[in-house]
Amino acid sequence: MTVLLMEHDSDTSSDLRSAIHANRHFRVIAHGTDDATVLALARTLLTDVVIIDARLDGIDALALCEQLRTLTPPPAVVIIAAHLAGADSAHRLAARGSVHLLRGSEPRDVVNALRAIGVRRSSSDPDAL
Repeated sequence: MTVLLMEHDSDTSSDLRSAIHANRHFRVIAHGTDDATVLALARTLLTDVVIIDARLDGIDALALCEQLRTLTPPPAVVIIAAHLAGADSAHRLAARGSVHLLRGSEPRDVVNALRAIGVRRSSSDPDAL
């Protein structure tokens, strides 16, 4: 699966990228630091998963997530946030199975979310995602 990573600092993103690349099924193919760039990259590259770090300044993770979900095909989304404004909206998105909400940013948690997305996609009708 291809991954688009929204990074906030090079040390954390390097650790996260290394953890993702340690699994041969996942590959970070692009990164962005703002909503417009991430949306444009997702639209152009048709990535399978977008990882959004909601701790970035000026990021409205839920608005970006909703925009990403309108793409065809829509990518799965992993949102990393200790606290997320609009938690009800986030939980509604998560209930659809297309969004994973993570409270921490440990690379292993992100990789586990990617694995869960991969399992769901391999056992589901792709047209229903």
